[in-house]
Amino acid sequence: MATTILETVHGSHLYGLNHSDSDRDFFRVVSTTRGGRTKATVRGDLDQVVMPLDRFLENIFSGSHQSCEALWSPVATVHPNYAPMFDNIRVTGADAFARYRRTIKAFTYGTEKQRRHAVRLGFNLMDLRTHGRFNPTLTPDQRTKVVVLSQLYWGESLYDIAINL
Repeated sequence: MATTILETVHGSHLYGLNHSDSDRDFFRVVSTTRGGRTKATVRGDLDQVVMPLDRFLENIFSGSHQSCEALWSPVATVHPNYAPMFDNIRVTGADAFARYRRTIKAFTYGTEKQRRHAVRLGFNLMDLRTHGRFNPTLTPDQRTKVVVLSQLYWGESLYDIAINL
C-alpha cells in the first residue's frame, strides 16, 4: 500500500481563479516502487492526479509547473518525514526556467483561460528566478492583473508582458 506523501487542492481553487463552474482539482504524491505511473482520474467535477514520488521530484527539477505548484501549495498536507526535504527544495536551473517560458508562450496563443494561465505562470516564474520557489496562490492584485492582461493581450505581446512581470 502506497503512503501519501503530499496532498493538496490544485488548479483554480489553489490559484484563486475559481468561479461557480470550476471543477475541483487535487494533487497527491505517493510512495511507490521506482517507475510507478502517474494516474489522472475524473469523476464528475472532481479531477485527481496521483503521482509517485520519484516522478514528482523529476518533474519539479525539470520545471513542471503543476508539480512545483503542488510542492509549494500553502494548503498542502505533507507527511512529516518529507516536510524538511520539501521545505528546502529550490528550482534554479536554466532548463526549468526555459520550460516555464515555453509553457507561457504556448498558453499566450490559446483561449482566454490559457492566457490567464500564461500570466499566472509569469508571476510564478518571476518568483522562481528570484527565490527558487513561489506561492501558487495569487494575491488580489495579481488576480486582477491576470484577468485584465489575458483579456487585453494575446500572442507575442502577452508573452513579452508575462515573462517580464
